[in-house]
Amino acid sequence: MMSLKYYKKALEDIEEIFIYIFQDKPDTAKQYIKNLRKRIEILHFFPNLGQDCKTKMINKKCKVLALDNFLIFYKVNGDVVTIQRVLNQKQNYKGSI
Repeated sequence: MMSLKYYKKALEDIEEIFIYIFQDKPDTAKQYIKNLRKRIEILHFFPNLGQDCKTKMINKKCKVLALDNFLIFYKVNGDVVTIQRVLNQKQNYKGSI
């Protein structure tokens, strides 16, 4: 099993997603973040589940995994999966990775 680490910016992204959803739907926000974290936890066991970032026109060595409208950007290095960012696919994310 791989270990999982988060960049500070990824944790901030998750918090912003929660706050945004919470404004209109508090119960939905809690469940959504729970589902998001479950999706990320899958990477413990299947680190190559995502696509190469090049499929999203990002010229960096990383992977991306989708959940609804959000993209989870991460790197696999040895036995560590590092979550870099969690961004809405509608925003201009190319310069944020």
